[in-house]
Amino acid sequence: MAAVLAAVVAGYFGLVGLIVTKDAKTSDLRQAWIDALRAELSQAVSHFEAWTWSNYLNGTAQTVARAEAVAKFRTSEASIRLRLNPSKRLNDQAFKVLDEMATMIAAGNADTALAQEKASALVIATQPVLKEAWERVKRGESWFQGVKATSIALVVVGILSVSYLIYRGGETEGSATFVS
Repeated sequence: MAAVLAAVVAGYFGLVGLIVTKDAKTSDLRQAWIDALRAELSQAVSHFEAWTWSNYLNGTAQTVARAEAVAKFRTSEASIRLRLNPSKRLNDQAFKVLDEMATMIAAGNADTALAQEKASALVIATQPVLKEAWERVKRGESWFQGVKATSIALVVVGILSVSYLIYRGGETEGSATFVS
């Protein structure tokens, strides 16, 4: 019986080790996703504003600067859209602002004040998305949460059981009868 119990305990802790390792890897990947989204957002904002500021250039320099800024903005925009889940309501505002920015570019509306407003709106719209992702990294995956709760419960039950057995063992030592 003791060998079976030892095998079960060893198997459980092996499973816990596996889940902890998987959770750590998943958290690393989620953190990388957060970092990449932040980088793409900052690039999108930067290139969008550069597009509006290119209005102050003349001739070929303006054409080249605008084309480069638009191409870089479109790359960042596509990356952001691919990272965000369109079926999550939390992302709706970010998609709306990206659409408005793309519409400004398509219409040639390089109003600097409006562009800065849209750039700020994009940052504000994505903050809840980043916060939700960060909270999930801090909290861990649901499997990990379940294993953690079960482990704590098993440790408490184990300590209580050992304490009870020690207490009962000390209680019956003096009252033991020996038969010869």
